[in-house]
Amino acid sequence: MTTRAMDSTFMYSAVRDGQVDLISAYTTDGRIAAFDLVVLSDPAGILPPYDAVILLSPQAAARPGLAEALAPLVGAIDADLMRQANRRVDIDRETPAQAAGWPAQSVGQGNERLCGFWPSAGWRVGDAGGHAPERGPAGACRSH
Repeated sequence: MTTRAMDSTFMYSAVRDGQVDLISAYTTDGRIAAFDLVVLSDPAGILPPYDAVILLSPQAAARPGLAEALAPLVGAIDADLMRQANRRVDIDRETPAQAAGWPAQSVGQGNERLCGFWPSAGWRVGDAGGHAPERGPAGACRSH
């Protein structure tokens, strides 16, 4: 068996095109479904788990209500939903901001605490303005 180092940008197309037989992949990568790849199980636990976490800067953590608003997201986005969001960036060429707003339909819908902080609600990472969105028609978020 021969191994070769490969940038993650190219490894999915390499396995799809038969240039390599297998890769160590990110289970939430959008190219898995797009390229009709098969994720193998790891019963021996050889590969360490890759778990996404929410990290806040000290400034963001000090923002009233932000940590509490994000708490419902912990464990709410499964691998399949994340894979779909990643596909929107990797394959469909949406911006990360556009793709980040899409899971709100599944995860944040109807959650008053998330309304003020979800990117599609007008709040952006690094937004120091503190503009709080309000509820709009039919429960949608909108910025003032």
